[in-house]
Amino acid sequence: MNINEADLKKTICSLFPVQGEELTELLYTFTPINYPAKKIIIEQNQVSDQLYFVSKGCMRSYYIDEKGREVTLWLGHEGDFITCFRSWLTRKPGHETIELVEDCKLYSISYTLLQKYAKKYPGVNSFYRLVIEDGFLYWEKRAYMLLFTSARERYDDLITRYPLVMNRWPLGHIASYLGITQETLSRLRAEK
Repeated sequence: MNINEADLKKTICSLFPVQGEELTELLYTFTPINYPAKKIIIEQNQVSDQLYFVSKGCMRSYYIDEKGREVTLWLGHEGDFITCFRSWLTRKPGHETIELVEDCKLYSISYTLLQKYAKKYPGVNSFYRLVIEDGFLYWEKRAYMLLFTSARERYDDLITRYPLVMNRWPLGHIASYLGITQETLSRLRAEK
């Protein structure tokens, strides 16, 4: 097992203590993939059929608004499980695109295989449920932050959660994610 597989195993086991045959089968069902920066792994209006674990690199999800602008929905990095959750769960085309911001080492598992192992093994089923719950909690917090907090609070929260965010994601993506202009982002950075 290489270091990246060890990261995947550690993350899975931190969510739920999957062990033995369950863990072995689940780990070897994930496919390792290396993609370059700028690669789009899920397109808007496509059914999200893969769940990805980010072993190395960072990415973002975005949609195109009515004015043709890219609006960043979320930022992902090492240790995250990512997909277009709504599309994954409903099996209908999603409204977001997922693009790699850096070169990435990912592990992917298909919807069909994860469902198969979730039915076969209670531990995998619990792991899967917790991944989905974590995704839901992320979106609930994101909605709360956008609706009820100031730009300063959103910025401070982002810096606390992702200390290296300014070094890894383009400032336009960060500003869009925070729901502010690049000028406001520059002002918030200067005030620190």
